[in-house]
Amino acid sequence: MKRGAYYVKEQVVRHYLMSLMLALITLGGLIGVAPASAAPRNRCFAETNHCVSGPILDYWEQNGGLLVFGFPISDLQVETNEGWTGPTQWFQRDRLEDHGRIGVLAGRLGANLLELQGRPWENFPRVSGALPECRYFPQTGHSLCGTFLAYWLGHGGLERFGYPISEPFDELLSGDPQYGTHPYTVQYFERRRMEQHPELRGTPYEVLLGLLGRDIYQRGGCQEADSPLQTTAAAYRARVGCPSWSFPSRPEGVRAVEPFERAACTSRSAALGSSGARTSTFVIHWAGPPRQSRPTTA
Repeated sequence: MKRGAYYVKEQVVRHYLMSLMLALITLGGLIGVAPASAAPRNRCFAETNHCVSGPILDYWEQNGGLLVFGFPISDLQVETNEGWTGPTQWFQRDRLEDHGRIGVLAGRLGANLLELQGRPWENFPRVSGALPECRYFPQTGHSLCGTFLAYWLGHGGLERFGYPISEPFDELLSGDPQYGTHPYTVQYFERRRMEQHPELRGTPYEVLLGLLGRDIYQRGGCQEADSPLQTTAAAYRARVGCPSWSFPSRPEGVRAVEPFERAACTSRSAALGSSGARTSTFVIHWAGPPRQSRPTTA
């Protein structure tokens, strides 16, 4: 009788120990898996040595990836753009902003670039209507037709591009060697620029999106300097800051005069040099102690 009672007790203890062991194993597995599952995904690109993660990576992958946004050209950083401050990351074709509960939004780069170039979209000629096969947008006074309309409708429409802020026109896209030296038909939107590439007609790439993220990011948010001063302004950007406006009238022999945030720059023409090239002297008038100007050959 005692032996039977002992046997039952032994079985109960063994069952309890096995249950406890299984519980500990399960709990250990959950503890080991939780940190890995909570870690945000991270995707790095050797082409630009930058990584994308979290909500911006999700948005990038779900809305066109490389073809639509290009490679990342900055790390995730807190910036202030258009009155909003928060996590921001720049890509070759776009600027993505993490607005928390609202979600990820794209910047108004089309309007921004035109403003930095000194040609705000509000000054562009407008139209009062559109052909039946086109769409007219009274909000901006512009229309959308043909391949640009098809691309707009098929790739996110108003949310992705915003309203058109120009009519199609020919523009020399000299910011990248791949464009060559001939103009392309382009149309600007609040957030993007569409480019029609006839050499790619019949392929999915006949319409491409401009590299506006790259163009604006490289400018540091500055408007374009007067033509004779652009190279010097870019070379001394960290010291002189952004240009503000240029003087419309200039003394004889002066090609450009323009004030910057921390200096003023002057471009003066000179006679032909011994090599037959015309030399230009760029004089930088510093707000602090004077520094040496930089002569170049034009």
